[in-house]
Amino acid sequence: MRSQPLSPAVAWVGTPLLAALSFIVWKQWRRAPFALGITALVSASMAAWMLSSRSVCPACLLVHLGVVAAALTLVPKAWWSGPTVFAVAMIFLSTGGWEKIGTARGTAVFRPRPGESVPQGDVYVLFTDPECGRCRLAEANLAAKPNLQVLHRWVILPHGAYRTMRAAALVESVRLRSPQQARELIRLLASGPEELTDEAILHAASQAGVGPEARTWLTTPPNEAIAALEDDNTTAKELEIQSLPAMAKLSGPDATGSRRLTLLPAAQREN
Repeated sequence: MRSQPLSPAVAWVGTPLLAALSFIVWKQWRRAPFALGITALVSASMAAWMLSSRSVCPACLLVHLGVVAAALTLVPKAWWSGPTVFAVAMIFLSTGGWEKIGTARGTAVFRPRPGESVPQGDVYVLFTDPECGRCRLAEANLAAKPNLQVLHRWVILPHGAYRTMRAAALVESVRLRSPQQARELIRLLASGPEELTDEAILHAASQAGVGPEARTWLTTPPNEAIAALEDDNTTAKELEIQSLPAMAKLSGPDATGSRRLTLLPAAQREN
């Protein structure tokens, strides 16, 4: 799945482009080579933009490279170049190579939660989405490393924004009252159903020991919880997060007492 759909108007243009190309081939097949060449130039430009801006959508990039590969099959005596390009692209995307290009390394101001206790020593901040499959795997890996000190922050993906926003807001509402219950709720949500319906969210809240106020918080979270999600959105933009889950290292306090986050490369997040 795509972890961070930046500039969707550009990233998804490959699909209507491919549809338009199919229509031209169907209606005017004699002009198909010319249409395919023009479309491939546009797709190559879009692919180059995504790679240079580090806003990589694997599915979209594969569509663009597929168009380019199709055009390459028209090159005389080089019919093999198209399948080769497409095969290399498939291997590159399926093995996670896009993450190494699509993940920017940035820094941002650390915005602590009201009353949040920041542990001593090495502390990491995990940016995650409650319904992100890769994020759930990260949560499982963290559970196997109890000595790793991790704080959670939220990046809400558009595929299930309504559900995940409510889940994250409920977690932050619970955190205001009990950080321990909030951590347990995060664990339960990560191990529960992939689609977080209200029933699934409330069931997890009940298992975490949250009282009947959970239903109220699900629909009307405290202002502090909404402010926390807005802070997370600002921090994610400053870090230039391109994929989830994302892990950042928290620095010690400077002379003014503020801290900074440094986004870790993808290779370091899995260690």
